[in-house]
Amino acid sequence: MEAYEHYSEGEISREEFIKVRDRITAENAALETQKADLEKQLSELAQASSSELHEVAAAADMFFRQETSPIRCCSNLLSASMSIPV
Repeated sequence: MEAYEHYSEGEISREEFIKVRDRITAENAALETQKADLEKQLSELAQASSSELHEVAAAADMFFRQETSPIRCCSNLLSASMSIPV
């Protein structure tokens, strides 16, 4: 907006105003492109993290189910063997 104010007050020429306007427009376009790229990367990272986290959680759940099953079995056998009179 500053450039327009300077132009409207006659402090800069029309050509200078157009150069400033074009430069700002180009900078804005570059920033919009960069923003879109970063949003895409963030979305991809979030999806990858979510799927990886889900996979790790599922693997951990499966592991603990397998681990607790033999422990329970051994615990039951141990309890049973202690109750058998010798």
